[in-house]
Amino acid sequence: MKEKLQMTGSGDIFIDLGFSEEEAAELNIHSFLSWAIQDAVRANGSRQAIIAKKLGIDQPKVSKIRNGNTDEFSIGRLAGFLLDMGYDIHIGITPQPKIDSRGEILLIDMNKRRKSSKNRRATA
Repeated sequence: MKEKLQMTGSGDIFIDLGFSEEEAAELNIHSFLSWAIQDAVRANGSRQAIIAKKLGIDQPKVSKIRNGNTDEFSIGRLAGFLLDMGYDIHIGITPQPKIDSRGEILLIDMNKRRKSSKNRRATA
């Protein structure tokens, strides 16, 4: 009989991989923006050359973005690409309610949030 291997994590893959909290926060934000711009490029439907012109980059970089290779782009640059493609970026800051505890980063896809709130209103 095979033994089942069960592992639990912190809920943050980057912390589990050994990154500091600061590094993990930056990597999480970068990953979220990378996913969002990759999704935006795919959803756009335009040719990569047209998207490249809109973003002020060359077509091979659009190809890299489309394929999830965004390591060469900073968080600011990824955010700029999303803005150039007509996306809003919402950042919210709230105090951590727990005394003597460190805050957390919560990344929310507003498109999914809007869809779910529309569904709730329709069924209410």
